[in-house]
Amino acid sequence: MPRQLQVNLIRSHAAGVGHPLSVKHTRMLFVSEDKHLGKRLQWNLTKDVKTACSSPLMVLWGASGDLAPLSHLSLGLLGEGQMWSPKSGWADAGLVLKAHGLTPLELQPKEGLALINGTQLITSLGAEAVERARLIAKA
Repeated sequence: MPRQLQVNLIRSHAAGVGHPLSVKHTRMLFVSEDKHLGKRLQWNLTKDVKTACSSPLMVLWGASGDLAPLSHLSLGLLGEGQMWSPKSGWADAGLVLKAHGLTPLELQPKEGLALINGTQLITSLGAEAVERARLIAKA
């Protein structure tokens, strides 16, 4: 029951609208999420996922931080929804994970909340903006 609660929490917040986030920005989000979680998950997101695939994120900005985008990302890690892979393009997340030798995450208590709670999307986009500004100022 506690595991199902974690999955249901993610599903209930995966309600974003709009265009999917680009593959580049999704990979940035994976890195930010990996740093946020540390080594608390079964995978090393940066090593195991970043180069393999990225989840479509329906961007919805709101007062709750990045709940919707992080929930869409997390659905992919659970093997649900669509993911993108250089090998297959957009495909069923479960199939993409399997093609890369990964199994969907089996969430433990509190891991669902840990995956979707935070500002990793805006942090990764902000980091890119700072880097671009630095390069422009340097030119």
